[in-house]
Amino acid sequence: MNPSCLKEARERLRLAREDVVDQAKHLGDEYEGITPRALELWEAGTKEPELRHLEALSQIYVCPVGWFFLPSVPAEPFALDFRGVAPGAKVGGRGMQTLSRFLELADWAEELAIQTSQFIATRIGQTSLQDEMSELVAAERRRLGFDARIRSTWHSSDDAFDWWRHQIEDLGIFCFVMRLPTSEVRGASYWGKRGAAFILVNSEDAEAATGRTFTLLHEYAHLMLHENLVCDFRGSKNGAKIERFANGFAAAMLLDRSELSASLKELDATQFRSQWGDAMLDRIREPFRVSRDVVAIYLEELGLAPKGLYNERRGVWSKRKAFGRSAAGRVGRNLTAQRLRMVGNTLAKVLSSKQAEATLSALDLAEVLDVKVERVPAVLQAFRHAGGHG
Repeated sequence: MNPSCLKEARERLRLAREDVVDQAKHLGDEYEGITPRALELWEAGTKEPELRHLEALSQIYVCPVGWFFLPSVPAEPFALDFRGVAPGAKVGGRGMQTLSRFLELADWAEELAIQTSQFIATRIGQTSLQDEMSELVAAERRRLGFDARIRSTWHSSDDAFDWWRHQIEDLGIFCFVMRLPTSEVRGASYWGKRGAAFILVNSEDAEAATGRTFTLLHEYAHLMLHENLVCDFRGSKNGAKIERFANGFAAAMLLDRSELSASLKELDATQFRSQWGDAMLDRIREPFRVSRDVVAIYLEELGLAPKGLYNERRGVWSKRKAFGRSAAGRVGRNLTAQRLRMVGNTLAKVLSSKQAEATLSALDLAEVLDVKVERVPAVLQAFRHAGGHG
């Protein structure tokens, strides 16, 4: 074992030793626990970890065990751009882990779809920052089949998210839902090496389902721009224009300006205000099952709020714990539901196919889905039901 590789693998994900020790406690009984002192000695080369320790570390560091025996950690250019993260914001260890797993799962899913002859070209439009937003939104609403009548069929914000996700997945896009630090990242978009498209949505969004829906459409806009981007929707200096474009697209897809104007008139809220409290934003947004993002963006556009309102409020919201979560709205009430929620219908359909069954072992699936081997049949049964394989 090369001690310097052990340290480099940890530091590439910005993990402190304390983070590693804490996460090792939650890996499950099949992995060995790790102490701070032991990790320090291993990285110094004073003591040698056993294989069971290295297996635990490979899970935490999102890398193969073989890395720890190389002369140095392989050069690994990160495939996601961080221009969508606010100035001065830094994605920490847990965020980097999730983003690394997202990329790993995306590349694996793309190759599997090709190997099993299930690769479908993504049916998505293309756009640029110079395109007329109203024309773009009209075209994409037609493509996805959305209008106010569809909204009236939803009984909850979770219904809204599930509908939008299903429509986007029907275009051949892989939509993953994973846990990310709410103050750092809301989502990411990624084009695979062979042309598959992926969206990552934060399961812990501060606005629960309405926030996840906004993220989904924001990242959809990035795919149309052919951006591989990590976002918190405020954007770095170089990426602010792109983030504003994606924010505007998501808001317009979810709510017509005319609908909002009519609602503001009913609420006697058509005058400029220097401050818009969350309670008022909630009164405006709730009938439309949209997030506060949508309302704040429109209020700025309509000249009813000062410029910068959205970024200011977004910074406040990102520091809060998630609100508005009902028991039904939690991401997965059991392990099977969690895994289906995580990978989405596009990948579930690939994984539960006869072609994949002939290609993958239960051990392969257990590792990819992070479940015990004996749970794989139940998970695949849920995938088959969701993906239309029986």
